[in-house]
This record gives sequence, structure tokens and C-alpha cells, in this order.
Amino acid sequence: MSFNIQFANLEPSVQDKFIAIARKDPEGRSAAEWFEHLVPESLQDSSQETEVFMDGGTVTQEVWVPDQGRGSGHWDTVEHTIDDRDVSRIEAGANGGEYTHDNTIMEDSSTNRSRGGEDMTETEYADAVEANSVDAELIDGAYTPQYELAEGTELTTQSLEAGPELIGETLGTVSETLIAGYAGYKVGEYVHKNLPEHWSSTDKLLVSAGPTLGTTLLAFTPPGQFAIGCYAVWKITKLGFKFVSKLA
Repeated sequence: MSFNIQFANLEPSVQDKFIAIARKDPEGRSAAEWFEHLVPESLQDSSQETEVFMDGGTVTQEVWVPDQGRGSGHWDTVEHTIDDRDVSRIEAGANGGEYTHDNTIMEDSSTNRSRGGEDMTETEYADAVEANSVDAELIDGAYTPQYELAEGTELTTQSLEAGPELIGETLGTVSETLIAGYAGYKVGEYVHKNLPEHWSSTDKLLVSAGPTLGTTLLAFTPPGQFAIGCYAVWKITKLGFKFVSKLA
């Protein structure tokens, strides 16, 4: 029997539900195996999601609602009721059906109990499969909110929260690239201007390419960034002195 880390991380009260179910299994499967069998995979990483799927509850989601007659829209909260579920036997106990994996499925408790000692029909089984899938998506979406825009573009709350940070990182990368490129250009220009005048333009470009590339790469390293920072401070200070002297 393999170790199931997700089952081990469940709250003890939630684990108890599957321990009780496993006791009814004539084939002796573990509580963790029943957990894997009955709970949709998308919900298995959360005690809360698992409990709502099993026992029912109310979940809310944020959805993007287009404004009629306008190109804009707004976020709105939609509430969904999740019904309580039973472990239903496909072949009824009255007809010899047992609590085994191949004879059980999670089903709305009212539907299961109203059927009495009758076997589950193919339609009832299909309805249970569909309801489980729909509710699993609603529950997972409620605890990991995902907003759908009018255009069909999906935007998660995690990406919304991370937006400013991502923008900052992008701008930082762009600025570093521009600074590195400018530093390389200035060094290459200096070398190019100080080469012998009788050299051909091609030779000057080839010789100055090395310092240009080397300086650009160096500018991405901490020592290079420190040197560029010192140079920038010196230039700003020098400009400040010029400005003050003109005022005087």
C-alpha cells in the first residue's frame, strides 16, 4: 500500500469520514484508497474542499459580468449550493451489492435515499457522474478563484495580485538591458574614436566590437552594475556643480 501525502495532510475529522467508509469494505481497502476513489482529484489537496464535496455547503465565486449596451463590465459574486452526498451503491445492498470500489459512487443523498432498495439506473449513474464533476469544478473554483472575462480570457486572482510585482520585474529587466546596452555602446564608441585614423571602418568595427560586447555583459553582473552606478552618480554630481555655478 502506497503512502498518500494528501490524505495524511487532511484534518483528522475529515480523515475519520474515510476511515468509517473503509470499515464497510469487504475487500479491506484503506481509508486513503477510499479517499482517492470518492473525491475528485482537483479537491484532494484541501480538507475544506473535500468536506464541502462530501457534506455539502455554500460556495461563492467572482465572475465578470458585461454591462449591457456598454463595452465595460463588473465583478459580481455568484453563490452556489452544494448538496450533501452519500456513498451510493450501484447495485443495492438488498440485491447483494457491497461497499466496494466498483460498486460505489458519490451521489446526492436525497436521490440515494429516495431510491430505497432499488439498483441505480444507468441514467442515475450518469447524473451522479455529471453532478460530481460540476460540483468539483465549482468548489475548486471557489477556493482557488478564477475569473472569466467577457472575451473568454482567463485571469486568476493570483495573477492579479502578482501583476504589480511582475510589471516591476519586467521594467527592471528592461531598464537593466537598456543600461547595459548603453554602457557597451559608449565604451565601443570611445574605442572606435581612438583607433588609428588610417584603419579601415571594418577594422575599427571589429576591434571595438570586443569591448562593446564585454562591457554589455559585464553590466549585468554586480561589479558592473556597481561601476555603472558610481559613474552615474559622478555624472549627476558633475551636472549639479555646473548648474550651481551658473546660478552663482
